[in-house]
Amino acid sequence: MKLRDFQLLDIYLTVAERSYDLHNNYDFTGLMYEIGTRTLTLAWKRASGTWVPSTDPLRIHIELLGVSHFSAKPRQEDRPASDDECLDCVSYVEPAQDIEDSFTTAATPDDSWHYVFQFESGLVLRIKAEEATCHID
Repeated sequence: MKLRDFQLLDIYLTVAERSYDLHNNYDFTGLMYEIGTRTLTLAWKRASGTWVPSTDPLRIHIELLGVSHFSAKPRQEDRPASDDECLDCVSYVEPAQDIEDSFTTAATPDDSWHYVFQFESGLVLRIKAEEATCHID
């Protein structure tokens, strides 16, 4: 997947040399998948904690275009619902690998790899798309 003008590394989204902590400073608010256009949008809002810089943007959206793989591993039932809001990390997996074999890397991800978004609740989203854009509000 080609990332257009941003990077994802572990819990950080970086745009124009500015990094945003999607684990500590943002709450995941949900996703929307448009079947007709094969577009998946992931959305975060700025958290309300006193440690969160008030200069951080209110909302961050990642729009994934040309989705060819989208699957989810269910959350753990014994975890509180609030854990669905907390990104644990973004990692990668080769197409033939299980998500348990996902890995992080500081290198530029290979276009064939699937992105793995893991949340504190155990929810895991596995995504392969042609490209992704980032929108900051």
